[in-house]
Amino acid sequence: VFKEFLSLHLDSKAEEFFIPELIQHLTDSGIAKVAVLASNSQWFGVTYIEDKPAVQDAFSQMIEDGYYPETLV
Repeated sequence: VFKEFLSLHLDSKAEEFFIPELIQHLTDSGIAKVAVLASNSQWFGVTYIEDKPAVQDAFSQMIEDGYYPETLV
């Protein structure tokens, strides 16, 4: 599915590959099973370059609050 997407949209910066569509394909075809886990954690989406600073700020705050260590690796 991803290879097909790339072959059709390799030169486009506007097209998006939707991971949920891939997951649906994998589950429908019996290739994969998916378990959904509940979480109370904050979710951050990074779709566009403009999203990056806000997410970086949020992670910096979580590190400052002790939720994450300063070095994750």
